[in-house]
Amino acid sequence: METFEDIIENRVDLILLLSNWLFKITLGTGLILFLLFLFIHQKPLLMTIALFYMIISFVLNITAVLLLVVFSFMYSYYRRSILLRAGMLLINIPFAFLYMFIIFSALLF
Repeated sequence: METFEDIIENRVDLILLLSNWLFKITLGTGLILFLLFLFIHQKPLLMTIALFYMIISFVLNITAVLLLVVFSFMYSYYRRSILLRAGMLLINIPFAFLYMFIIFSALLF
């Protein structure tokens, strides 16, 4: 029979796993779109896809960061681990904006 501490630890592990997965997926998707932009000649189509990616990535990452902050108060014993994951997700946001800035500037000039 699981104790209350085991249940909490399992929940926190799941939260950390999901946030780590979201970080890798959004960063990887952004990098793939950026590399495709460099090698594919259909720039308008890729531009539309990249714009949707940026919006979706921004919303997902901000939502996940806010949830992680709430979880850090709920599970105060694991606060450091949870907030480190929130910081990882916050790093994704400037990368998405950097990709879009490079893409837009390449198209304009």
